[in-house]
Amino acid sequence: MTYQNLKIEVGLIEMDDSGMDLLISIGLIPVPGQDREAFMQQLLQWNNFVSGYGHFSLGNDGNTVFMVCRRPVAELDFEEFEALIANMSGNSFAVLRQAQ
Repeated sequence: MTYQNLKIEVGLIEMDDSGMDLLISIGLIPVPGQDREAFMQQLLQWNNFVSGYGHFSLGNDGNTVFMVCRRPVAELDFEEFEALIANMSGNSFAVLRQAQ
């Protein structure tokens, strides 16, 4: 799916006895070509303070920054799902754009 021109992948992960988890992954920006090491260090620092809705990760190619969230599906309603997507894409995207 697409939200605010960002590609969003949504999946379900079956847990052993605890039900299902929702996995949301949003590709935000390419990793900059210059000052790559400093950028990676900044991502790690942000991950230390990101709470409530996800963490930053790199795509399989190592060249795209994603925001990833995993949470139990139990008691998740549509409004909370919408809020997760909005927070993950809006707040994270703004932080990363400023860092470029």
